[in-house]
Amino acid sequence: MGVHAPRAGRALDGAAVKALIIGLAFFIVGPAWAEEPTGFRDIPWGATEKAVRAKVPLGECYTARQHDFGSRRCSAKDGLKFGDVLPMGVAFYFREDRLVGWYVLYNRSWHPTMVAALVERYGKPTDEDRTGRTWQGRLAQMTLTNSAESGFLVVATQEEVARRAADRKRAAEKTSKAF
Repeated sequence: MGVHAPRAGRALDGAAVKALIIGLAFFIVGPAWAEEPTGFRDIPWGATEKAVRAKVPLGECYTARQHDFGSRRCSAKDGLKFGDVLPMGVAFYFREDRLVGWYVLYNRSWHPTMVAALVERYGKPTDEDRTGRTWQGRLAQMTLTNSAESGFLVVATQEEVARRAADRKRAAEKTSKAF
């Protein structure tokens, strides 16, 4: 007995082919996020507005607009920082009194810092084009954009992203009937 090397030209079995394909996919595409947002800092997705207020000083709340996530948007009071970045605005999105998203509006001069910080924490974006970068995770989606005056980071649960897309589709269908 002994160990024999496989003969040249021997076909791979199904399990070996599958393992090879998965390995190549990870090599070419890269792994999914090493980690992804599970809420805001130590506040988990689904936390109540009261629980968020206990950890973050919130100011006024409004009914969310069509471009917002959730059904209610509450602005954080001034002073909330992200490292050295002092945002121009931070807000939290709620639906049925549960945290479903949040955003940070910052001066565009901080954009390189924000990009570097997000790549360091979450890895390369899953999508990148001239308008911004997006990280798609199993639980959340993060989108970072930059304009002439400001940058914008918005983070929302995948469930909320899907719900907003469905709401927009229904609104478009209703609107199309009005023409």
